[in-house]
Amino acid sequence: MSESKDEFLLWPGVFDEALARVLPASDYLGWVQQVRQIACWANILRLGDAQTICERWSASGVNAAPADAGLIRAALRPQSLEKLSPFSMAGAFLRDSGLIPEIHSGRFGSYQPTAADLAKREAQRREMEEAHRVALEADERQRQIAVRQATQIYNKASLDPAQSPYWQRKCSAAALPLPLPDDVKASNWRTFEKGAPSKGIYWNHSLVIPLYRITDTLQLGMSTIEIICGRPNPETELSFTGAKRGLKGAQRGGSFYPFNIDKARHGSPLVICEGFTSGLALSLAMGGALPVFCAMSCNNFAAVIDELRIVYNHSPIYIVGDVGVGEEIAQSIAEANTRRYPPVYSVPLSRCLFEDGNDPFDLLARHGVDNSRVLLRSLFREARIGRDGTLSGPSSSDAIHHI
Repeated sequence: MSESKDEFLLWPGVFDEALARVLPASDYLGWVQQVRQIACWANILRLGDAQTICERWSASGVNAAPADAGLIRAALRPQSLEKLSPFSMAGAFLRDSGLIPEIHSGRFGSYQPTAADLAKREAQRREMEEAHRVALEADERQRQIAVRQATQIYNKASLDPAQSPYWQRKCSAAALPLPLPDDVKASNWRTFEKGAPSKGIYWNHSLVIPLYRITDTLQLGMSTIEIICGRPNPETELSFTGAKRGLKGAQRGGSFYPFNIDKARHGSPLVICEGFTSGLALSLAMGGALPVFCAMSCNNFAAVIDELRIVYNHSPIYIVGDVGVGEEIAQSIAEANTRRYPPVYSVPLSRCLFEDGNDPFDLLARHGVDNSRVLLRSLFREARIGRDGTLSGPSSSDAIHHI
């Protein structure tokens, strides 16, 4: 926004009027963006209750739910907001409210700031811009530290990953010996966590999963790691076998773990899921016919899609989110891409699994490889028909022919 429009953000009554006019978006990603825009505006105005303001505003939406407070709290984490440009974010919310033309025409209020007001606002603007710059520099320094830590942990990991207690439990649940990719390692390590002894928690035989991104040379490059914890010593309420841990400051956005990437072809389908074992389950159920990319979090779906589009910009994408929030986010991404090509499909896993948190590995464990393949073929077909209304079109874009 221009400087004159930035001034509108500080006018008396404009913030409240914008909140009254802009309705919460029906899709999850749009709603999260709005929440962050409101928080940025509240910070510009030096309001100390951005969380409460966002909760009150969100309660007016058609999809309002008791869980919104927790989702808002997660969206407003300081490390998420400090990377955003406050005036740009707040300006976008003001623009969506439709107030700018009314202010220009004089239909909404009339306010002439004094010289002291202008000086104060300019000082405030410079202060926020400087804080934003400092935060970005600190974030980059922490990211470089995390890269070195990830490389060190990964290179030193020397235990047999097949002996990990977490992996052995998964093999027992699936009733078959699950294959482990060659680049997955195992190690003992220690963390210092809330509620744990001062000496920390020792994790025995944890899986070390490398996460990749697309490099400038269009190759895969390890960006960070995810650790699936082994047996904790001592155990605490939040420390258990299978807990997921990442490195502080690591750049996880857009990072993924791939299965069957050698099967990726321009124009052929790609599959995205959440966790590592979900990706393995999908790979086994589909006979390794399609590449599967594990985003490690449903909140990372959109970033992984953007990352994959760097190389596979003509490939349709099928998102298999966990039942519940994961599937909802996948659906919102698919709906936001209905007019775009190549398409993005949301696979409705909840048609076969009914409990929140169920994932493709649960499908494999309950139905076996062959039956899971049949069910997935049906779910992929439903996803295709649900978006396109037909199965007609290039066969290369239809995952059903590859499963």
